[in-house]
Amino acid sequence: MSQFRFNKVGKREDWLLPALLIGAALAAVIVKPAYGAQSQASRQSTFVGNGGNAQDLELASALAVVSSTAAGIEESSEGLCGCPDQWSQNDLCRVLRDLSAPEKKLCREALITHADELAKLSSRDSDVNFVWSERPISAKEGTAPERSVDAVTQPDKRTVIINRERFYQLPISFRVALLTHELMHMVKHDGHLINDEASAPPFKNGSAFLDVMGAAVAVEANQKGTVQAGVKVMAVSKSRKNHWVSMNFGTIDHDSKSSKALLKTKQSGLSSLDYTYRPDQIGLQLAIEGQEYKNRYTSDINVNEALTIYCLGVDYKINPINRYLSRWNELYVTALASIGSGNARYQISDGDVSLSDSGPATAVKAGVRVYLPITNGFWVIGGYDLRRVNYNYKTLKIKTIEYQNILSLGGVYGF
Repeated sequence: MSQFRFNKVGKREDWLLPALLIGAALAAVIVKPAYGAQSQASRQSTFVGNGGNAQDLELASALAVVSSTAAGIEESSEGLCGCPDQWSQNDLCRVLRDLSAPEKKLCREALITHADELAKLSSRDSDVNFVWSERPISAKEGTAPERSVDAVTQPDKRTVIINRERFYQLPISFRVALLTHELMHMVKHDGHLINDEASAPPFKNGSAFLDVMGAAVAVEANQKGTVQAGVKVMAVSKSRKNHWVSMNFGTIDHDSKSSKALLKTKQSGLSSLDYTYRPDQIGLQLAIEGQEYKNRYTSDINVNEALTIYCLGVDYKINPINRYLSRWNELYVTALASIGSGNARYQISDGDVSLSDSGPATAVKAGVRVYLPITNGFWVIGGYDLRRVNYNYKTLKIKTIEYQNILSLGGVYGF
């Protein structure tokens, strides 16, 4: 087990308000148990056997760094278990720079001796199970007081349990150090496994010995450049974020079912601003959608019509791609359903005289979204929706019921 720290307008139809309230209540009822159930289940859910699950790209990349670095360790490795000048102020070097000669010698000997084992344990073909924990992890051995740790290893079960939130907060070098520490628990040195509290002369105990080897592998990864693969992965936008803000623009194909529609048009434009809270697979979305129609009946008469809809929706997320160390593992797809309320407005003008009015509007929508990761939290989003819009103008006695096909493209930021 180990713990690494670092510095770091108009009257609405009578049914609509109750419907919105019922929808919000249902969303809360559905979403909360789903979150709770998922959280309970994922407190000890195995995500990695071979490092290829879509949910563990960051873990898989850190393991790949450990494996490639360990595979390159040999008798001639210069500077192994030392602290290079350019790293002298790094927290990891604090573990290495004050080593005594016997401690540095043992660190080198152990890593050179067990490099192949460490490379295999962290490889894609490893038989080790890595388990995410949603709760803080504490450990107690012997008479020592209980302490908080970032991970704990069960060698007999070939299992490493990791505090997911803490792991995500660690820089790549500290992830490498943490994983090396835990995996070396499964290696027999001088005929026995290294226990945190056991004696490990010249080190204070086994934990100190493992910390030094973890730091040494992390520094070696930086020296050899193998850490760069993990750095690139960390820059990829992550689908695990809870908060999502998007701006979308789209084209609406109209299929009017009303013989009294104010404007007979086949296409119009749509824009929307969305916020989604999605702590896991199920998300709750709030959106503002606007669309505008324009038509010219004669050279003098212009007719403009616009709708603004305020929406409440629920979506469900899946990650369909599962490839080893692929950035596209973060790509995800959502299915969305929403209801909305707002208003419709029109203005008819001949240049001298204008007529305008507004009326209530409602909408029901279902659709799909595809989120493509870019970098540093930014995404491209594409979507298709089928929407039913209902609005009327009492002054003109026009009621429109319309079914719309919507294609949209936009940008997203997840945080």
